Amino acid sequence: MKLEKMMKPAGLLGAKMYNLYIKDDILYAIYLGPGYAANFVRSNGAAKHGGALASVMVTKMIEKKEKMYKEVEKQVEFQGIEQYSRTKHSWFCPIEEIEIVKITEARHVPGVVYVAPEMHLKVRGKKKKFQSLVHSKEEIEMFMSKSS
Repeated sequence: MKLEKMMKPAGLLGAKMYNLYIKDDILYAIYLGPGYAANFVRSNGAAKHGGALASVMVTKMIEKKEKMYKEVEKQVEFQGIEQYSRTKHSWFCPIEEIEIVKITEARHVPGVVYVAPEMHLKVRGKKKKFQSLVHSKEEIEMFMSKSS
């Protein structure tokens, strides 16, 4: 089971993109690379706010990152998820040590345009938040329910 393109939003550092896997009652968060602004992806906000040039630049940036993500996915297939989960920024945790705090719907916020569905977890006491670029709230709930 896998949730693709789950982004840890930017905090003090930039956003990070992950794929989440569940295998043998363990949740694996595999780091794919730097993330990008979900609101631009969903609403083509760059074209609305920065014109055609900004739209082209954002599209090129996304294409470059998508290529990088695919390379990581190939490495995960080659090395195996257990081995790859020990790389920088990736992590894993037994399901019983994870508390689902909440999973929210996608929503439109004035001035932000779009906020992707979010999953808030507590992993070994630490808060983790992911935004989904491709999955609905229902798909996230189904993924997490199969882990219990």
